[in-house]
Amino acid sequence: MASGNKFKPGLQINLMAVVETFFLIAFTIFFGFIASFIFEKTKVSHVILLMALGFAIGPVLKIVDYSQGAIIQQISPLVASIALIILLFGGGLNLNIFDASRAFPKAAVFTTAVFIASSGLTAIALAVFLQWNWLHALLFGVVIGGTSSEIVIAMIERLKLSSEIKSILTLESTLTDVLCIISAFAIVELAKTGNFSLSLIGNSLVGAFSIAIVIGLAAAGLWVMFLPSLSNSRYGYML
Repeated sequence: MASGNKFKPGLQINLMAVVETFFLIAFTIFFGFIASFIFEKTKVSHVILLMALGFAIGPVLKIVDYSQGAIIQQISPLVASIALIILLFGGGLNLNIFDASRAFPKAAVFTTAVFIASSGLTAIALAVFLQWNWLHALLFGVVIGGTSSEIVIAMIERLKLSSEIKSILTLESTLTDVLCIISAFAIVELAKTGNFSLSLIGNSLVGAFSIAIVIGLAAAGLWVMFLPSLSNSRYGYML
């Protein structure tokens, strides 16, 4: 009996954590619908409202336990990955391939120019005014130098924009993610080894795009082959 009593409190705490997590998910989904309704009426981005909700129930009001070891900390990487996959997949479905191919040159030039300008200005400001080390300042600059694809794609889907503008913004937000990662990798390598190699950056960029293109084409081919047969199945709509 003693061992049973010791086990029950721990079980109760775990069950309460699970209940709170499901309640939080349900409340967030409900608030998301409200935020979407507010966006349709006022054009205030639902992303901003959801971010405000996160700050309110987390650091401000401390309704949600986000300390180290909490269940929110444990599941947040999984939830974030699933949300990013859904957003990017939805953005890809709404992206016209012909518009995207026409918009790619403009998006590439625009993305590169904005990324270099924002990263460079951020690094200069940190190095000059805050006396940061130049490498550290540049690393911080490239980390925040790009737009977030998950936020941009979620916003432009609800804005009344032309197909070309949507394609440019979608491509721009996706390309900046690659530039941020590759540039940060190159700066970290420079800080560790003291060697700056353009070939390393070029190989990383080519490798990232090549792998993504090959996997994307292969997955798309398989999807096209199996989609007609799956569409008639009972739960085909879930795919």
